[in-house]
Formats: sequence, C-alpha cells, structure tokens
Amino acid sequence: PNVETAWLYQGLCLLEGTSLSEGRGTDLPFKLIGAPWLDNQKLFDQLVKNKYPLDDFEITQFTPQSIPAAKYPKYDGENCFGLRINNLENPIEWTIQLLALIKTLHPKQFKFLESNFIDKLYGSDRLRVFILENRKINILIGNFQNHKEEFLRKREDYLIYDLPDNQSK
Repeated sequence: PNVETAWLYQGLCLLEGTSLSEGRGTDLPFKLIGAPWLDNQKLFDQLVKNKYPLDDFEITQFTPQSIPAAKYPKYDGENCFGLRINNLENPIEWTIQLLALIKTLHPKQFKFLESNFIDKLYGSDRLRVFILENRKINILIGNFQNHKEEFLRKREDYLIYDLPDNQSK
C-alpha cells in the first residue's frame, strides 16, 4: 500500500462487495481489478470513451495467490483478465460506472455478494438497486453534488476552526 493505493481505495473498495477481484493476493491490491470471466478488452474499449484526462489504466492479466496479507483472495490461483489502474481523477465515480458497465457486459457472471456488503461499503442500497434495475447510473452520480452541499451545510455547526478563505463552509 502507498499513497496511490489510498487514493484509489476510496472508490475501488466497492469491488469488495462484488464478484470482481480487487487485486488482493497480488502486490498491487486496489490497482488491479478483474475476474476469470471478464472481457477486459471490451471493458477497456468502453471505459476509454468517457475517461477523464488524468485517468490512466491498461489491460492486464493477474493471478491472485494466498499471501499473509490476503489469505483467501477471490479467484485464488486462477488467471484473471482485468485492468491495471495507474491513476483515476475520481475513483468513486469511475468505480460506479465500472460496476454498471460490467453488469451490462456480463449480466450472468457479475454478482453482488449475497451479504449485500456493497450496501455497507456504499452507505446505502442505492448503488446496488440502481445497477440491478439497470437505472441510469449518471443520475446516482449527479446526486453526489447535492449530497456534498448538504454535508457542508450540516457540518458548519460542528467546525471548531475557521476554514481558509478558498474553502467552502
């Protein structure tokens, strides 16, 4: 783990609630994503159409192995087709779009874990419901700004220090 991994984790942690490998069991957790059944070329071709200028990812293959930091990784010992993530401008938005796209490309193979762990990771069932019902994921992403503004208003009463002039209260 490093600074890049910490940045990517905020979005890619959502993979932990799905049938996709998040790269545990490799030396690049949360920088590798994939599964034995994933068509990584089709996925890549779709993702590059809407990428931000600083997004950087490439096609790869990897094989998760049981290691001290990940005793039981998804797809232990299996070759996974996937992507290596080098940088993402907005890891949360990118991962949400990724999940919706993979559900479209692989409707039978892509699954949320039966425990609905994704709901805990996301903070509600909205992401899971949007994807399962094939709803427009951009509506969910568009709500982020509204939620951010609401959060900034609510936190004002609890701030104990003044914010710099260039930061919103």
